[in-house]
Amino acid sequence: MKTKGAISAVVAMISVCGAASAQPTVQLVGTGGLPQMSDDGSVVVGIASGNRDVFRWRPGMASQEIISTNIPSGTSAFQRVDVSNDGLKIAAQTWDATDSVLRPGLWTQGSGWTLIPEVGNASSGSFGHPQGISGDGTTVIGRANAGSLRRAFAWDAVNGAADLTPTFGATNEAVAVSADGGVVVGSTDYNVSPDGRGFVVIPGFGGVLFAPDRWSKGIQVNEAGTLALGFEEIDVFPFVDNAIYTVDRTAGTVTKLRSLLVPAGAEEIRPRDFSEDGSVAVGVLAIDFFTTTAWIQTPERGSEPFADFLASKGITIGAPFTSLSEVTSVSGDGKVFAGVGRVAPFGTRLFYVDTRVGCNYDFNQDENVDLTDAQLMAQVFVGLVTPEANWLSGDLNGDENADLTDAQVLAQFVVTGTCGL
Repeated sequence: MKTKGAISAVVAMISVCGAASAQPTVQLVGTGGLPQMSDDGSVVVGIASGNRDVFRWRPGMASQEIISTNIPSGTSAFQRVDVSNDGLKIAAQTWDATDSVLRPGLWTQGSGWTLIPEVGNASSGSFGHPQGISGDGTTVIGRANAGSLRRAFAWDAVNGAADLTPTFGATNEAVAVSADGGVVVGSTDYNVSPDGRGFVVIPGFGGVLFAPDRWSKGIQVNEAGTLALGFEEIDVFPFVDNAIYTVDRTAGTVTKLRSLLVPAGAEEIRPRDFSEDGSVAVGVLAIDFFTTTAWIQTPERGSEPFADFLASKGITIGAPFTSLSEVTSVSGDGKVFAGVGRVAPFGTRLFYVDTRVGCNYDFNQDENVDLTDAQLMAQVFVGLVTPEANWLSGDLNGDENADLTDAQVLAQFVVTGTCGL
């Protein structure tokens, strides 16, 4: 039974004032490259300056937080930055001052950099770089370089570095890892066609190939380690089948779930990331040999330019962007995006757009979401207000009940500005 205690609980949860919900916009993150997000879309990291330092950014920050990698100026590094889900750990290449070489590194809030002695690189003069970090922050994966060897590795503080693909030849890399560090996606002969093969490393089964008899490549894995993104060669145009694959962690199998589609009139897609359930995929669309643009595929609208998707939600690109060239990361719920956009006359900047911000929780329509809205919502809970069949129902999460879980959604919006839906 609903009681007056529900009112007290809601009012206690929401004790600060917030701005009224606003139309989502494409936000400027700043300069840099290859932005990646935490799974909830609350933290963005990427390359900050050239290919050396990295940055961390959250919505609402006036500027990026620059994190030095200690790499000397003028030293050419290979950076692909990734972040744990709490935003407190970052995987990137850093500098080993003792041996004067580049090494994979793990940056931790409050502790700084830890050098990762990746597999095969115990001697000075060797080098390597990370490609990703698990959502829980425990596991770093990437490519180790030592002489002619290129080895896919996974490292954690307890077990050290492990060679993930001992039977796949000498030129391998790992590019993505599940939240628990167990499932890893990568490629053998990673830069070679037609010999390269995409693989998924499954605990207890080792490396399983996407397509054993065809050129293929691994791109991404979801947090649960149950879906993977990759491609394999086919015999008809566009000659590459980008697809979502089911990863069975119990049986040790990889099976194609569905193909990603090239929009009519375009030449190819180049996927970069996908949502947790695999329903949303993002990346680059090649319209022709000279023209590319940001791309998305959703179950509601299919495969299309990302700008068209935003327009369907009433979101305009806006200054300083003239267009969006690539979506590099999408949140687990498929509603928050980060990528690279073009600015006049020839430059690029990083963008961030949260399509969840369009929720309207301003129940009394006074242009503020605050304690009075919480009080009104609480009255809906206990039956003191019987809403009409309109948006003022109190059921914010769509579970057909107006209860304290909806109050939590409202509280999240007041504090963070995101709807949580």
